[in-house]
Amino acid sequence: MKKLFFIWMIVAIIVFFQWDTIRNWNTEEALYIEQGDEAIAKINSSKAYPIASLTKVMTSYIVFDYIERGRITWDTSFTIEQPLFDDASGLAMIGLQVGQSYTVRELYESMMITSANDSAMALALLLNGSEQQFVENMNHYANEMDLKKTNFINATGLDQSGPVNEASAEDLAKLVQFHLRYYPEVLETTKKTHYVTRSGKKYWSTNHLLPGMPQARTGVDGFKTGYTYRANDTYIVTGIQDGERYVVVMLNVPRQDKQTEKFEKMNEAIREYVR
Repeated sequence: MKKLFFIWMIVAIIVFFQWDTIRNWNTEEALYIEQGDEAIAKINSSKAYPIASLTKVMTSYIVFDYIERGRITWDTSFTIEQPLFDDASGLAMIGLQVGQSYTVRELYESMMITSANDSAMALALLLNGSEQQFVENMNHYANEMDLKKTNFINATGLDQSGPVNEASAEDLAKLVQFHLRYYPEVLETTKKTHYVTRSGKKYWSTNHLLPGMPQARTGVDGFKTGYTYRANDTYIVTGIQDGERYVVVMLNVPRQDKQTEKFEKMNEAIREYVR
């Protein structure tokens, strides 16, 4: 009897501390954390949410896959033949110019480091000829990966009238694991704190948890962030702690007034769950 009471006391303590963390989360936020092969935290993790620029993780995977298949190289160039957006005001971009040619590497690094939407669109056109065809290809890859709650509508993750790109936190973690398993070289890009254009203009990474950034956390080496009005803030962060890789996915995080406060929430999640 005493042994049973002791076990229940331990369970009660664990539940108390878990709840102390969970009650600080908005009920509509999603959180999913893996370390090694184990899921160690799940909050609304199987529900589909708008994902904003986390869309570009799939683009990244397809770029690496096309390179491996010999369909393109990092030096393949693409010429911007017409404006990529009807209205580019307020969009994260590096300012690709009509009539100019850019390499896959330039487009890829600016997309993954600074979340450049013009670079993402240019890659879509380069890889599949049109945005619609690229979106169909993205959904094909998602089906092949068995991402059941994932659906792509456009190449960037930007808001639009009607449906937008959606995925569950668990699906996104699975996508990242696919990427790291087959193309771990992606980390050579996602760990960079900034991107410099050929003209010398510097654009900072959107991931402020990288070493050298305002909310730096030791061991973080990627992966992607995003924001739109409908998606709120979205995050995927990965790194190494105690010799094991972890992946943290957070979706539908209400935007705070200060950039540092947004990333402190992610830091809090990593500190709480990843040991």
